[in-house]
Amino acid sequence: MGEVYEWYLRARYKYVWDKETLADYVEVLQEAVDMRIKDLNHPQANIKRLASPDIGFFAVVDDQTPQGGLMGYALYISDARLQYDRRYTLFADFKRTYQICVFGGLLQEWRISEDTFREVLPHDQAESVISRKRKRARLARNFMSLANKSLNRRRAISARVRYQVLLRDKSTCQVCGRRSPEVRLHVDHIEPVSWELDWRPSDDPNDYQVLCEDCNLGKGDMSWMLMQQSVGTHKQFVSRRDE
Repeated sequence: MGEVYEWYLRARYKYVWDKETLADYVEVLQEAVDMRIKDLNHPQANIKRLASPDIGFFAVVDDQTPQGGLMGYALYISDARLQYDRRYTLFADFKRTYQICVFGGLLQEWRISEDTFREVLPHDQAESVISRKRKRARLARNFMSLANKSLNRRRAISARVRYQVLLRDKSTCQVCGRRSPEVRLHVDHIEPVSWELDWRPSDDPNDYQVLCEDCNLGKGDMSWMLMQQSVGTHKQFVSRRDE
């Protein structure tokens, strides 16, 4: 799965969720990614593994555990534009597709009452449809509300590590040299958290640096371009469809 890891690293949008957070959303995300991969029709795409150079969804397992236990799931989306309408990005189109998939692609289900299902369908089938409808109704219908739960978007730095980094760097931006209180300072992940599949915060001060707000916001996650493309990692990527 080294190729998929490279696609993940290069993608503009990356999200990682723990398995508990995403438990009810896996099916919806699989459906949405499947639809977009099929539309892209890229020669390198692998529908079974839900992976392509521009979009993919996979499970993350930790091979350091005896059974390679499931840790969570990752989604990546590039900043490509749609071939059939260059005004729109793949990411914008994915958000729309996600909403369609939350509704199951069967909007008529949402206009029919539960009593009607029970009247026209066999008991077991009616209860199955009603259960699915209720489950989908509880899902976040806006993709960004789910994206905000992404662990690599909100990984925290401990107060102790923050203090150590500020002390080591003398409260000075390591890019422009400005200091507090002239500017607002951030303790920055040297490797942006959006690269990583491991959401556990590092306790090593060497993984962080002091940047002023302007430099940190300007950096974003652009520095991935300077990184050597290495697929050596203690994580593995597993398609849910392969299990």
